[in-house]
Amino acid sequence: MISADEIYDSALHTFANEANAVAKLADTVDRESYVKAVRMIAECEGRIITTGCGTSGACAKKVSQVFNCVDRASQFLNPADAPHGDYGMIRQGDIIIIISKSGKTTEMINLIPVAKARGARIITVTENPGSPIALESDLNLILSTGPEACPYQCLSTTSVTAVFACLMQYQLDVCCITASTRIILNWCIRPAGLVQCLRRRNDRMKLIVTGSYEESSRIAADMFEEVIINKKNPLLGCATGSTL
Repeated sequence: MISADEIYDSALHTFANEANAVAKLADTVDRESYVKAVRMIAECEGRIITTGCGTSGACAKKVSQVFNCVDRASQFLNPADAPHGDYGMIRQGDIIIIISKSGKTTEMINLIPVAKARGARIITVTENPGSPIALESDLNLILSTGPEACPYQCLSTTSVTAVFACLMQYQLDVCCITASTRIILNWCIRPAGLVQCLRRRNDRMKLIVTGSYEESSRIAADMFEEVIINKKNPLLGCATGSTL
């Protein structure tokens, strides 16, 4: 049986391996491509559709959920179901984010011409810039994550962590939020004192502030040009202002 030291050493190796891959993103992710991706998503008038197979698909589902959390309408497209009717979710103006480490996934290759014919644009996250998927996409985010933490190099470990760091952990989403030049928010103060600002129109921001009712009201007043308290229901109000 594996010893306690071996178990812990394996964990430390994984932590170090994945931390190194995330740190390398600053040197490997192309600045121009990243900025273009942010602007494409910030200006998207359709939905952000994410897709991928296997572990990449699981990652794509989480990325979609995070986009929805910051009020960028998003949906996961199951690549197995796509040719059996789910292509119908794709509309003019949508952006499809394909996650494929190899860039050679058959289901993704088959998806691209259909998506383009329906008027969608494609962003691919991959480690293979010369792959069929990358060559046919409108924009590529090329990652270079090095070896997987898995000792047999068969489980997607480090590469998935890098994708999460680039897309899921709010980097891309927060950039989309702050790309707006105008903020119009509705906010409510929950009984526990949580202020939550949600987008209503012409905005890509979700703001959360914790504190008491009085503190939350003060913070909102400091951050926005106008704060209106609903007198009939003091837990509801609205705020408007320029970018933070």
